[in-house]
Amino acid sequence: MTKIKVLLINILILLILILISENTFLKNLDSEIIEPNFNRYINLYEHKSNSEISFYRDIPNKTDFNKSFNSFKTDSDGFIIGENVVESYTDLIYFVGGSTTECLSVDQNKRFPYLVQENLREKLLSVKTINSGISGSNSYLGYLSFLTKGMKTKPDYLVFMYNVNDITQLSITGSYYKNTPLWNLIKKEEYNGFTGFIRKVKDQFFHNSWLLIKTSLNRLKKTEKEPDYIGLRSVNHNNNDVLMKFRKSIKNYISFCEENDIKLVLMTQFNRIEKNDLSFVKEYKSYNRLKPVDEYIDLYKKANDMIRDISKYNNIPLIDLDNSIPKNDKYIFDSVHLNNKGSITVSNILTNYFINKIK
Repeated sequence: MTKIKVLLINILILLILILISENTFLKNLDSEIIEPNFNRYINLYEHKSNSEISFYRDIPNKTDFNKSFNSFKTDSDGFIIGENVVESYTDLIYFVGGSTTECLSVDQNKRFPYLVQENLREKLLSVKTINSGISGSNSYLGYLSFLTKGMKTKPDYLVFMYNVNDITQLSITGSYYKNTPLWNLIKKEEYNGFTGFIRKVKDQFFHNSWLLIKTSLNRLKKTEKEPDYIGLRSVNHNNNDVLMKFRKSIKNYISFCEENDIKLVLMTQFNRIEKNDLSFVKEYKSYNRLKPVDEYIDLYKKANDMIRDISKYNNIPLIDLDNSIPKNDKYIFDSVHLNNKGSITVSNILTNYFINKIK
């Protein structure tokens, strides 16, 4: 027992000496080895890979959704998948977007990115689709995700649909580089100390359980789904500046797809963002944003118009979902999110488009 104590004491003394040396004698040591900083990294905002998660689908009074819980599965890259996993194909269609592409509230096999795949395969076309949509993502985060993991799938088509997330962030913060910690472009490792150790254990082993608990607590507290933007709601940023920055972000996709022989398809966003839609107006005012509702509606519509203009000017195919999907709760259950019927309708529009493109 005495030997063990002596050993432990010697180890402790050694560690103290190393710590002292680290912060004194070795602090300014010249070395040929320069270690990079591993505490900061690009935020690959994505779903947890190889997951199957059930969650509460809190959409009251909507007969289209006849069960309280919904589920989604992801593959090894965190992409949302359906029941049929395609291994062999000749054409790959990659969908990039936020929650309106993600379609979590839609039944698993009725999400339009997946349903397009199934529809086309029924037509004997060898196609696979990828749903990379994730709630809260903007076009900058989607671009980083596409560069880092989307490109390795070697897509033939990239289908782009962003609007509401981009203009909301830009109108509040004025930049893609100012956001809540969850959606910052650069993250900092926070697994420090005992609290960090507990968080790491939670993230590694109890991720799904924590999501269920967190969702239940949020429902009890009636927590808003929108980020709080603490300290960022100080300026009502000019609409023209917002649109200019959104346009530049879209141009990143255009240039990259041109250089890499990827066929880009732009889509306007389906929505109920109208002054006479009382559901949208009530929801918008509940977020206590700086822009008056009329000004925000005008900005949103101009963003969809801008996508149309970019399509026309750059000769890029456009699927105009803003004008194709009826603006009511039979298709869209809130301001911008599809229900099952809406998702099926979008999938049919996309299927008809790609039938004429893929041989």
